[in-house]
Amino acid sequence: MYMWYKTRVTETLNLAYPIIQLPFGGGYSTPELVSAVSNAGSLSSFGAVELMPQQIIATNNSIRRVRQRG
Repeated sequence: MYMWYKTRVTETLNLAYPIIQLPFGGGYSTPELVSAVSNAGSLSSFGAVELMPQQIIATNNSIRRVRQRG
């Protein structure tokens, strides 16, 4: 039986579905969104396109929150 969601990407990254949530800029990325997408079996990422270098460094707290939710 053909399973459309079994691809080289899903196998390599151990994803349930070939869905990639692109990072949202402008403060729309949240640890809760990243965690929800990842916990649903897809690849997620945290947006930093509009952040200043100091803000990017400060995202370590957000990364910790994502890991705690995982």
